Amino acid sequence: MPKENINDCSTKDCRAVVSWSDGAVQLATTKGPAEPFEGHRVSLDRAGCNRAIRALRTARDRAFGADA
Repeated sequence: MPKENINDCSTKDCRAVVSWSDGAVQLATTKGPAEPFEGHRVSLDRAGCNRAIRALRTARDRAFGADA
C-alpha cells in the first residue's frame, strides 16, 4: 500500500500518514517514526476524501491566506 508521510511542523514525534490501494484510502495520525503503529486511523471512501480535501483547503486558506 503506497503512503505519504507528513511530518508535524511543531514536533518530530508525530506525523500524518495518507495511504491508499485500489478502493481504499486511510488517513492516520501516528507517533514515532516506524511500526508498531501507535495512533488513530480512519478509512475514507471517495466522498470522504473529497470532504477532507475541501476542509483542508478551507483551513489552509483561513490560516495562511488564499493562494494568489
